[in-house]
Amino acid sequence: SYGMAETFIRDGIVDFTTKRVRRGTSLQDIIKPVSSRLNDFRDWIVAKRAQELHGQGRETGLVDSDVNYTVQRFANEPEFQTAFDGIKQWNDAILQYAVDAGLVSQESANNMRTMNQDYVPFHRLFEIGAGEVASQESIGIGAGLNVGTPGSLKRLRGSERNIVDPLETMVKNAYVVI
Repeated sequence: SYGMAETFIRDGIVDFTTKRVRRGTSLQDIIKPVSSRLNDFRDWIVAKRAQELHGQGRETGLVDSDVNYTVQRFANEPEFQTAFDGIKQWNDAILQYAVDAGLVSQESANNMRTMNQDYVPFHRLFEIGAGEVASQESIGIGAGLNVGTPGSLKRLRGSERNIVDPLETMVKNAYVVI
């Protein structure tokens, strides 16, 4: 429900069974320490994710040298690592919520966790008027989630389109999954 997604975003991680909220674990709480440097932080988490995917031999549409430079540039920023650890825990809590709700099997979730240790969503920007289909018209096509459908998490496919702000996409994912 929208209310539960709002709780994850503004108040903290929610346990599916008990509905208890862990205060201090909201997405807002997690990114607050890096809020004055959000653009750098976004670049760094995207680069961290791309580095993981490149290590698995997967395409991202991002250039290795740019990815490595960005990871190195912010490697000594402890607040970035702390915030990223929090984001990974927050995303994992949403995945576990989906498991507990019966949308994803525990086995699938475990496989996702293994393959996506530095998970950041790579949703791509589609430009209307450039011969691309509007997002409302493309529902069910390509990578993404189909609300309420078990097994609807799709495989990542490499692309050279611009990546939508991953923090914005995490919020959207919370509304879709919960």
